[in-house]
Amino acid sequence: MQETEIQSLKICVGASAGGHMNQLLKLLEFAHLWPSTPALYVTTMPELAKKLETKGKTYVVGECNRQHPIEAVKVFFRGLLFCVKGRMSLLPPGRCRLR
Repeated sequence: MQETEIQSLKICVGASAGGHMNQLLKLLEFAHLWPSTPALYVTTMPELAKKLETKGKTYVVGECNRQHPIEAVKVFFRGLLFCVKGRMSLLPPGRCRLR
């Protein structure tokens, strides 16, 4: 992958409530080391979106779990729609390195 391609990546990051959001917020402290800073943020609850909205465009996909498979499918497609609408880059694992 060329350097110009890496710099033009559109990255989407997301997390649900609890520990995953805490981990994401910690990771975002190092986003300046990423090949490109996130262009889109996705989370599960409006309360969590407030933490991410200061960083950029944020979407709420809703909550789900395996006891509610139909909701899980809806959440999956909402997240996919946000990535498609935002024209996010798809990148195979291991193709980018930190600067």
